Amino acid sequence: MYTIAGYRLMALSRPRTDTWSDNEIRMRIGTFSFAWPPLVLFLSIAVAFVLGRKLARRDPDIDKALLWTLVAGFGVARVSFVLRYLPAYKGHVMSVLDIRDLGFDAFPGLIAGACVALWFVLRVRAIRRALVVAIASGAVAWSAASAAVASRGGPDLIPAISLADMSGRLQPLKSADGEPTVINLWATWCPPCQAEMPVLAAAQADNPHLRLIFVARQSG
Repeated sequence: MYTIAGYRLMALSRPRTDTWSDNEIRMRIGTFSFAWPPLVLFLSIAVAFVLGRKLARRDPDIDKALLWTLVAGFGVARVSFVLRYLPAYKGHVMSVLDIRDLGFDAFPGLIAGACVALWFVLRVRAIRRALVVAIASGAVAWSAASAAVASRGGPDLIPAISLADMSGRLQPLKSADGEPTVINLWATWCPPCQAEMPVLAAAQADNPHLRLIFVARQSG
């Protein structure tokens, strides 16, 4: 299933496509639709906290250790991403806190989280085993759930729908002649998205055999 409501097609001279795999792997509860990746992440975090507290016999230090490990990991991952795209965030200070752009650098975040966890392992003997098992269990839960969700994702296909272009006319996402298509989702509240537009425009000019489509999320 594809969730594209709230997006508007902004076509350049030739329409690109990233896959819609994140949108097709969703869970529906009544009228609500949830993307699986965040749910998998929260599930793995919950597994780590529940198992850690059980093994540590509810020692409050285990909660502190896991919480600071998460804060360090996500915090450093976000800071690293912002520094890489710092020019795009100049003049948009509040956008640094707007994590809807999903801007996180995984490797620095993992290193930071591992360092904090190691500090607690070395300094707080009472929770050493519980902390190691909790983090390992969370990682296993995340890996297993991610693999299970990915295996059910199916092929990446472009939905047979049309979106309005800048003039208000409906344009089909799917190419009638089978051209390779790249779809780029962006938003006005995402500075890195705006900063990459010149690069994508140049890529469009250098690859005339591709359909390059920009789908902008409306702010209202």
